[in-house]
Amino acid sequence: MLWAGLYRLLDIFADFETALYFSTITFSTVGYGDIVPAHAWRVLAALEGVNAFLLIGWSTAYLIAAGTRIGPFKAGEHF
Repeated sequence: MLWAGLYRLLDIFADFETALYFSTITFSTVGYGDIVPAHAWRVLAALEGVNAFLLIGWSTAYLIAAGTRIGPFKAGEHF
């Protein structure tokens, strides 16, 4: 939603629904291509994709680390 808000703030898309759809597709790295930003804003969309890639990886690493320390996957119990 933050990326969609930024797209609306910069007036890249006409409405919030379109901005949210584009942001969701870009953040999930699906990239359908049915809605695209103007040529000048393509790098911003690419940065969102890179940001998503890093955040999804970081979140996965954090959850696995937390699960092995205090969660149901404590070291030595299941592996």
